[in-house]
Amino acid sequence: MRRSMRVGLVLLAGLVVVGLALAVFITARFDSASVRHRIEESLTSALDSPVSVGDVKISLCPPGFQAKSVEVGSPGGSGLKDPFLTLKSLRFGVHLLPLLRGEVRVGRVVLEDPRVLLAPTRRGGWNLPSGAPSGETQAKGGAGVFLVGALLVERVDIDGGIVESQGVAALRDIHAAIKDVSAVSVVRLSASARSGKKGDVSLDGRFGPLVREARTVPVPLEAEIRVKDADALPLFRAFSSGGFGIDAPVSLESKWRADEKHTGSFSERIEGEGKIRVGSGRLVGAEKWETIVQAVKMSVRAADAARPVGAVDEIAADFKMGGGVLSVSSLRYQGAGLIVTGAGTYDLRRERLDFRLKGESGGRSVRFAVTGPANNPSYKIEGADAAIVITDEIAKFLSKKKR
Repeated sequence: MRRSMRVGLVLLAGLVVVGLALAVFITARFDSASVRHRIEESLTSALDSPVSVGDVKISLCPPGFQAKSVEVGSPGGSGLKDPFLTLKSLRFGVHLLPLLRGEVRVGRVVLEDPRVLLAPTRRGGWNLPSGAPSGETQAKGGAGVFLVGALLVERVDIDGGIVESQGVAALRDIHAAIKDVSAVSVVRLSASARSGKKGDVSLDGRFGPLVREARTVPVPLEAEIRVKDADALPLFRAFSSGGFGIDAPVSLESKWRADEKHTGSFSERIEGEGKIRVGSGRLVGAEKWETIVQAVKMSVRAADAARPVGAVDEIAADFKMGGGVLSVSSLRYQGAGLIVTGAGTYDLRRERLDFRLKGESGGRSVRFAVTGPANNPSYKIEGADAAIVITDEIAKFLSKKKR
């Protein structure tokens, strides 16, 4: 027993000596400025967006890394000056023994106070870093090098994040845990956030692997998203380019999935279904939608003419998503003395609507269609003569409103 203890102590002392020697070598070989430069260069190549890093600290006992004031810019060609992501600090530790086997095993990564700024680009779409480098980028050592290597991150924690769009925080107090992050593993994710005054948003899911059988694949994923009494308007403005929204609380229960067999854009690959309910509120920035509501009210001679056209009592619907098309069924809208029911589709790729609806008020009803761009749709009341009359009345309504 004493002999084995002596052998163990000798081995431990040897490891300490080797560790100190390694620490001296690394300290002499890498200074913080060179490490910062290599990180900025590699991440800029991997994300296809400019990356800057502030102070960098490397600890050797235990092995660890910390970077402050990390900033990821909007992609080149987006026409945006504001960064996509800012980060107060990033820190993590590395296990020593796997390094001796040529593996990089990171323990816990902490992202402190990340702030994501979503903005539409001049080319259309959003300012998301592509993360899908071209052949030239890969040749320089881009995302492919980052993901295919023997790298495993046991856990990533996000503490106090914010997603902002058009000056409004769509999501705040974001806390998330991401486990088993590597190119060849199934990554597990759970997250929660606040929205508005009392809204809650939660997500549980898994995605990956990114690489299978030495080839890159579209990222498989499964997720459940739940929203309770969140403010709909910031979410509309952050995640829709339609130019309008609903200022009201929204609740949502949904399931989403995508597998590696499907190709195309993300909106084309993802499938899902769920239920949504919007509470009492009003339409915002939606003059064309108010025009449609006013036309239907006039056609059924709704008694509640004095109430604001954009008023909403409740909107509820079931939906399914597939092939880039959102199909809405069991739609029910109630507001401004009017009840509208029906179904239709929203093509996310072209941002176009195709709905067949029925408006009712005071025992009268009318059928109508809403088609065209989501931010400027056309409407047609059943019966051509009625539509012409309504159009004239709407012109008078809008002229009075502008005064």
